[in-house]
Amino acid sequence: MVAWDAGMVAVIAAFVLSRALLIVFNLHSFLMYPLLVMAVPSLTGTGVALTAVFLAVYLRWKRLPALRLLDAMAPCGALLWAFLSLGRVLDGTMDGMPTSVAWGIAAPGIAGAKVHPVEFYTLLVAASLCLVLLGVVMQRGTVGATAGWGLLLSGVAVFLLDFFRVPSVLFERSWMDPAQFVGVGMVVVGGLILARRFAQGYERESMGAGHAV
Repeated sequence: MVAWDAGMVAVIAAFVLSRALLIVFNLHSFLMYPLLVMAVPSLTGTGVALTAVFLAVYLRWKRLPALRLLDAMAPCGALLWAFLSLGRVLDGTMDGMPTSVAWGIAAPGIAGAKVHPVEFYTLLVAASLCLVLLGVVMQRGTVGATAGWGLLLSGVAVFLLDFFRVPSVLFERSWMDPAQFVGVGMVVVGGLILARRFAQGYERESMGAGHAV
């Protein structure tokens, strides 16, 4: 029940924060065509990052076991990512960079041009990540491992997949795309969680060896 409540808070926060960012970055258009702007999909890397910060504050406020909850949520988050990517594949969205590979798909409005099927790449990555995280979370004595690996691997995936996606025109002067900044942050946080867990495991093994001697 606790995990369910935290999950609902995360979903609501993601919706509200993403919509708020959409309005802030498109304030002029929103004032002119509010319903049209609100109909645009708004879940972005920045919105996900802000949702993560909000969820961390919520868990600390409720004094909930953050790592255990994040372990339970990690495979679900990967599955949600896979379904969102499937929706974009079925929708026919084509955000990929131009390519000459055999599996490239026809670019919209440009005869003979092909782009990377980045939405399909993302679907495969997210589905694979979900299976990996399910395997980790089913193992006993691995508190924090699922969350750590989930953040680290998905961060790497976000960073690398962005090379196949058309850059964000809103931040064209930046040396990295906004999604890549989010990916780097996820890798750092995931790495810190795993490093802390491995350090604790090493300390327990050392103490056990000391008692045995």
